[in-house]
Amino acid sequence: MIQKRENLSPYNYSYIFLSQAVLRSSCWAAFILVITTIGKRLVETDFLEAIYKLFGKSITFSHFFIGGTNVEEKYKLLNYISLLAVGIMILEVLSLLINNYLWKRDKYIENNNFYLHNKLIFIFNSLIHAASAFLLTFSFISFFTVILSLTLIIFNTVFFSKKREKEPQLEVFFSWNNIHIREIFIYSIAIIFILPLVIGRFQKFNELAKTESSEGLAKIYQEFINSSDIAKQATELLITKGNYSLFHWIVLVIFIKNLIKRRNNEFSEFWTKVNEIEKKASNFVRYYYYQENWAITNNITINLSDYNYLKNIPNFLNKNYLEEEFNVNNFSQQNKKVVKYIEFCWRKIKEQNKRNFFIYCLFNEFSSWDDCMRTEQSFKNIE
Repeated sequence: MIQKRENLSPYNYSYIFLSQAVLRSSCWAAFILVITTIGKRLVETDFLEAIYKLFGKSITFSHFFIGGTNVEEKYKLLNYISLLAVGIMILEVLSLLINNYLWKRDKYIENNNFYLHNKLIFIFNSLIHAASAFLLTFSFISFFTVILSLTLIIFNTVFFSKKREKEPQLEVFFSWNNIHIREIFIYSIAIIFILPLVIGRFQKFNELAKTESSEGLAKIYQEFINSSDIAKQATELLITKGNYSLFHWIVLVIFIKNLIKRRNNEFSEFWTKVNEIEKKASNFVRYYYYQENWAITNNITINLSDYNYLKNIPNFLNKNYLEEEFNVNNFSQQNKKVVKYIEFCWRKIKEQNKRNFFIYCLFNEFSSWDDCMRTEQSFKNIE
């Protein structure tokens, strides 16, 4: 009968998972409430036009946002924002609850990065990232919804991005730390404030090219437009009519594609690194025993100073080797304990992915021998 110990660390991981689920869902609930009440009343208000009027200028910005001047489409996108926020809230809670269940089931895996790369949790989290990208793009229907989304982004960045000591690592969504959120926000802002200036120049050039007196580059441009129906339609859509919604959609499609590619690479690279550690650990153990047997046979001090060996030892042992007050005997003892720990993992952990992950943490994540002792002790409590 396997009895699992009650606490892994001074912090209760289950409490953290559940409290994060409550806090994050509360934030999204507040966002949904504001969007469905105040957002609907202000979706048609052009705040930027009002601000410019204070400086004696009259510029209409509403057609630069997604949906343009089509109020019906803006309301439809506003409803999509609410649905996406509900979906994100549900997926975040499910992801955290599954993470909590898996951790409680094993209990001895302290590094939550293992569970973040569980296939189901990773798919859920990827869907949340994709939904966040859609939500941010759709929020560019008005100045108010952009400010509201930016407020939530800043809140998530400040309160959920910083990992505290001895707390499990968790993914943060709809945060400035997410590269796709940063890029979509910056490019969408550029569409509103910079692209109109560029298109304005093209519109003037297009009008000039239509005149009978056009010459040089303007004449070549006009001949090209007249020779191709596709070019003529593209010019009409992007330049003459200035369909800025299309640019917002293009940005979304590009970054969703990049997000999918990035997430796939992240998942495969993580497990490739973890699974490659098995060979590294085997070589480490074999080399140590070879050097130990050689030292015993020849009655000499064990030699562990080979460059290729030092290149493959755990990071915390490498730091010990580089210390000024280096002790050869102490270093060899530390290496022997690491070898015993690896053999302990080989005997104790039957599932290959978990076994490889523990050894991967030994070589790359552990900062001292205390981390090894704490993990080994957790196994000894499972009997």
